[in-house]
Amino acid sequence: MQTVSLLMFNRNENEGIIKNVKLLKDAVDEIVIIDNSDPERYNQLKNSLKPFSVKLFRTLSLGYADPLFYYGINKTSSQYIFLLSADEINKLFCSIN
Repeated sequence: MQTVSLLMFNRNENEGIIKNVKLLKDAVDEIVIIDNSDPERYNQLKNSLKPFSVKLFRTLSLGYADPLFYYGINKTSSQYIFLLSADEINKLFCSIN
């Protein structure tokens, strides 16, 4: 059976991350979030994600996700990876409507 991981990178975009997790939690086998938010925003995200089965990893703040791409891939365990930004679901649904 083929498996899919949702991989998202976060920097202070908690609302988008939580929305994406709620929308896609049943469509993927695993959710991995690489977070380099401010400490307060990280703690808020961690508490908001407690009801969900999510692998949340905190990293140093680099300002952008590109250097963390391979780190994130190595944290997944599925055959396929669905890479999504915090605001991409919002853009997708806006363009459909």
